[in-house]
Amino acid sequence: MNLLTSYDRTRPRIAAVGMFDGVHAGHRHLLDVLCQAGDEMGLSPTVITFRNHPRKVVNPGSRVEMLSTLDDRLDMLSHAGIADCVVMDFNDGLRSMSARDFIVMLRDDYSVKAMVKGFNNRFGHERNLDLDDYIRIGREEGVEIICADEYRSVATPSVSSSTVRKLLHEHEVGKVAELLGRPYSIKGRVIHGKKLGRQLGFPTANIEPIGDSILVPGNGVYAAFATISDGSRHRAILNIGHRPTVDGCDSPVNIEVHIMDYDGDLYGTEMRIEFMAFLRKEMRFSGLDELKAQLARDAEAANALLL
Repeated sequence: MNLLTSYDRTRPRIAAVGMFDGVHAGHRHLLDVLCQAGDEMGLSPTVITFRNHPRKVVNPGSRVEMLSTLDDRLDMLSHAGIADCVVMDFNDGLRSMSARDFIVMLRDDYSVKAMVKGFNNRFGHERNLDLDDYIRIGREEGVEIICADEYRSVATPSVSSSTVRKLLHEHEVGKVAELLGRPYSIKGRVIHGKKLGRQLGFPTANIEPIGDSILVPGNGVYAAFATISDGSRHRAILNIGHRPTVDGCDSPVNIEVHIMDYDGDLYGTEMRIEFMAFLRKEMRFSGLDELKAQLARDAEAANALLL
């Protein structure tokens, strides 16, 4: 996939516009429509996306938890068959553009001849435009507007990044995997911790997530896969929480992963954690012996799920 960072009119294009955070099944349906229309019309399928979430400009100071880093988003768009991607900074200038001005900009700067619009997708500062308005404006400016139908899933009535975020906070990683078409994952760097897990016979790697405002699922214990820096993928149990037995309920949230079939030094390296199943909520135990016994049960449950 070509990453376009400046004006490019080297070939005619058909474009879809959006944040595409997480590149979920609804996004991929839209991208399939885009690629099929591009094949039929002889146009290069192109995505127009944004480096920063528009909500941060519309509502300054708001925090948006992201489902994917920009690098991961671009990689998933490439695997979906997108030929070209334009990454823009969403700013007040873009926010104040009319739909007509935005269409004209894409036509003149990137040779966009057609656009595929999601069923509930809007662009331009106007809030009252409907599909007929977009089609009319596009026709007047020489850009064909195609509307993709809504993607529906049996897992949930609505397929959206907001729905995925809500489900992750509710520990519903199985439903999330259905909506994403893959397990939800985060990438992190292994940092030093208190090394208590090793004393209990369950050495853990403390994870610091990589990426601006990346979403960490709700607190608790999960069965997971950990892919370490050498590319190998391992079964794991993951704890997200305050570690109330040893640190108290008011301590900062930690992300710890115990890799069940690995013994090595991972400090300073990066790993990707895939959330496969939710095992239980975080608990406070009477002491380390009770905690150790529960960790053994967690490992047994995770092993059974990850076979």
